[in-house]
Amino acid sequence: MSFSVSGNTTRGPSDLTALATFGSVGSGGSGVQASAMYLITGLTPGNNTFTLQYRTSSIAVFPNRSITVIPF
Repeated sequence: MSFSVSGNTTRGPSDLTALATFGSVGSGGSGVQASAMYLITGLTPGNNTFTLQYRTSSIAVFPNRSITVIPF
């Protein structure tokens, strides 16, 4: 899971700012609860929208997800 930025700044999701887990929730597997924090510089002042982006090679479940952006 990574994020993209749109609006005054355009930035696609990147593996460099991704949180990767390798756990399964279904079929008796255990889920994973994790978090990550990244300092993003070079944003253009104004309105910027941050959107979570996902990539998987099979079926994936992403419960209880959230994103927090703190201006710095």
